[in-house]
Amino acid sequence: MLFDHSGIVKGDDKKLHIAYFNARSVPAHIIDINALLAQKIYDFVLVSETWLFADAVPGLFHVSGYNIFRRDRVGRRGGGVAAYVRNDLKVEVLDFDGSDEVEQLWLSVKLNLQKVAIGIVYRPPQVLYTALDSLVQPLEHCFLNFSHVIFAGDFNIDFLDVTNIRRNYLSNIIESYNFHQVITQATRVTSSSSKLLDLLFVSKPSLIADSIFTLLDSKLPT
Repeated sequence: MLFDHSGIVKGDDKKLHIAYFNARSVPAHIIDINALLAQKIYDFVLVSETWLFADAVPGLFHVSGYNIFRRDRVGRRGGGVAAYVRNDLKVEVLDFDGSDEVEQLWLSVKLNLQKVAIGIVYRPPQVLYTALDSLVQPLEHCFLNFSHVIFAGDFNIDFLDVTNIRRNYLSNIIESYNFHQVITQATRVTSSSSKLLDLLFVSKPSLIADSIFTLLDSKLPT
């Protein structure tokens, strides 16, 4: 599952091109990831469920032309989030206290002399939805200190189900900082269900040039 997202500050032609996907093991799909990035140059590629570990061999995740920033899961397999960043961009990692049950990575970059915060989030399905409270500190910081905020991830909450308590809990947190969820199509489709689990939030929809949603083929399963 891929989001192709471009943001632009009005009055300027500089854009950030951002892609997101749920990899379910970067090492298992590194050839496909390189092929994807050979087709189009992105500034940021946000990845959930990297399944990387601290001493992973670089060849398992290396992409030419990109630096990788990671938050690996510690103590058990699976999970993890990462961001591939074009290697000519200067970014800073934003560190926050709190629980790591909801896995997060936040970065800062300057665009058109304005600070932009970019985040990648993964909430494992077994983690209680109340652990989403760990989003409050980074969201409040970014809301107060950045011109624009973009974050994406797999929340394992069906955003199409407006009666779901988990969906409404997340929505209340997001809306308290006036963020907007821009993906409207189901991102997990089976023969028996269609769910919107992979979400993309922005602080200023008016600055978005376009947002294209694509379901990838089986080479990058969701």
